Amino acid sequence: MQSQGSPVDLYKSTEFFKLGSFDCAPRCRVKRTENLIPILSSFNMVSIMARLRHKFQSAKNPYISADAVNLEDFPCWSKSKKEIFEQLMFTGGFYNIYYMNETEMIRNCIKVVSAYTADNPVSAAKLAINGRKRGFMRSLPILAVSFLSHTQNQQVKKKAFVDAFRGIIITPRDLIDFIDITRGFRGLGRMIKREINRYIKNVLKSRYAEFYAMKYKRHLSIAIKLAHPKSNNPLVDYILNKVSIDDIDNSLYPQLYAFEEYKSKETPDINDYVNLIERFKLEMQTLIGTHKPTERIWEALIPQMSAMQLIKNLASLERHIGGNKLTSIIKNQLSIERLNKGRVLPFRILQAYKMLKYWKLKRILGNIADDYAIQYDWSNLGKVCIAPDISASMGCRIAQRKVIGHNKYKKIRQVIPSEIAGIMTGILALGLPDSILLPWDQVAFQLKKRNKDSVYLQVERNRKIQKKKRKVRYSVTSIANFIFNATGCGTFMEAPIEYLLKDQINVDTCILITDSEEWGLGLLNTWIKYLNFVNKTANLVLIRIDPYPTNPFQPDKASDYNITQIYGWSTRVFRILENLNF
Repeated sequence: MQSQGSPVDLYKSTEFFKLGSFDCAPRCRVKRTENLIPILSSFNMVSIMARLRHKFQSAKNPYISADAVNLEDFPCWSKSKKEIFEQLMFTGGFYNIYYMNETEMIRNCIKVVSAYTADNPVSAAKLAINGRKRGFMRSLPILAVSFLSHTQNQQVKKKAFVDAFRGIIITPRDLIDFIDITRGFRGLGRMIKREINRYIKNVLKSRYAEFYAMKYKRHLSIAIKLAHPKSNNPLVDYILNKVSIDDIDNSLYPQLYAFEEYKSKETPDINDYVNLIERFKLEMQTLIGTHKPTERIWEALIPQMSAMQLIKNLASLERHIGGNKLTSIIKNQLSIERLNKGRVLPFRILQAYKMLKYWKLKRILGNIADDYAIQYDWSNLGKVCIAPDISASMGCRIAQRKVIGHNKYKKIRQVIPSEIAGIMTGILALGLPDSILLPWDQVAFQLKKRNKDSVYLQVERNRKIQKKKRKVRYSVTSIANFIFNATGCGTFMEAPIEYLLKDQINVDTCILITDSEEWGLGLLNTWIKYLNFVNKTANLVLIRIDPYPTNPFQPDKASDYNITQIYGWSTRVFRILENLNF
């Protein structure tokens, strides 16, 4: 949102005198009008005047050049189109968040993505592919592919669409989402249908053909009817319901034949079911919804589950199988390598950890979370202050609507920002033994660490403690749970810097994990003081987990202030930190 008039006019405007700006309780966004000024308490008026004096008395106040305000009406700076587009590729989606509802988010995403893909198709394609493959995001990269299909007048733009389509559209579900979005704006032209045909042919030839035909039969049917691919593959007739599985040679598709046999049993025999699952390696995604699984069926399905399926269904498995039995089954099923290969976001581990009850199962997930800290070498950062945001907006549930019928929707909770901040803080804290932990909202406080041993010694000590006392003294999950449960009040981004400045604590790198919607005295002024009075070579890293289109600093002077910004929720963030060279 652009500010009206000059920055000085902004400070004098009635919008700047916000009711409740200095309250400790979480605030909702309200429309602010001039009639609120007379009812301000004397305490708030004194605070506001002190705040204004602080801004005007500063000879080198960087906020004078602010050209925008954030969603808390605090002065900030606008971003370039490229930066906003990149941010959405790694943090955006079609969901309700603290400062935007679903409709506002969709409108904002469409506006940004349509403009950038039209002007910079090659760059947009590269950023969208990175968002899908490295950021593990779906919705916004698929939206980018849809808008890239509009710009087909030049050969360069056609190539950008083709590259993006082949890099982002991975599963038939991705394909149908792309088709639905594109048909909402325009028709499907020849170029699009050609790529859909190519995709369908590749799917039918791949080793996943039977799985896709079982799980995504409806999706593939829609795509085939739209694109009309020329193919003699009998799977096409099966997907279109032109033939039954009995009309196809079962030696060609034994897994598909077993799947149809599983569905057709009216008087189920558990032994037959288990035999089919184990013999033909039927997967959970294809079978759930056909018959209600029993304990033995769940046990048979576990070896065929992907890492994401296993993490998401651990709580259900614990209820059906029992904690002790499940522990022995999945002991060797989960590992950091398998989670990374399955593109599982780290916060999923914390979500599953909180849902489990049996301590041995929790220990397995806790050990995996600890293993993340061993994967990276952050020695290039020097002495580090890790400062996670625990303000009220970080505790807001990000949710999206799922259509369950005509004009009927169900809200699905996807993630809570404090879960992301918590798991990131835990991994960084364990991986940086000499780091300082400063959670903050309106004020910062130091979270004392038990020891400063190397990450390897800490992980080994935690596992020995678990075996003896069933309790982790200092681990990723214990820190993550603390951050998740410590959600507080307002967003004063200067709070951790003020803490360091007050006690003259010298750090080489300060990492803030935040949604950046500040409304305190301003991060930038305090950071400049820290550079001037404590450590002029210190670096500030902002890990942004929000899709909001403003910056709390001047983008063109970020290098002058030693500020680096990283967007995303995936392990990409840790790799970027590992490769930073200040």
